[in-house]
Amino acid sequence: MLKKIIIISFALIFLCAGCSNNAKKIILEIADENGNFKESLEILDKDQISIINKILNKVKWEEKSEESFGLLKYRMSFDFIDPDKELKSSYYLIYLDSNEQIILIENDVKYTKLSKEESKELLDILQMNNLKENTTN
Repeated sequence: MLKKIIIISFALIFLCAGCSNNAKKIILEIADENGNFKESLEILDKDQISIINKILNKVKWEEKSEESFGLLKYRMSFDFIDPDKELKSSYYLIYLDSNEQIILIENDVKYTKLSKEESKELLDILQMNNLKENTTN
């Protein structure tokens, strides 16, 4: 009987860990005009985190090239649990081009350019959190 309880407990733990692969918070660092990160804030809103995760999961990534990507605006990082139950850390450099479209670079390895709609959606979230942080200080 005790053996069955232990097996069921482990199964539930693994099931719950598999369901919680979304970040609990995102750390957002804001770049100055020279590309240096001076300020940081946390995004804790579950809906905003979910939207960011959806954007990151649906884009097509390419190998990073050495081309210029525009103005560095943010660095976004968070920890998540992958399907193999390992804690991993990812960060994304967020550039803004002259057309107000976002270029994301993941872990300095791969990049993608968001559509205008995705760019606007992500920028709205990032700027809203930046504005909230600046009005509370």
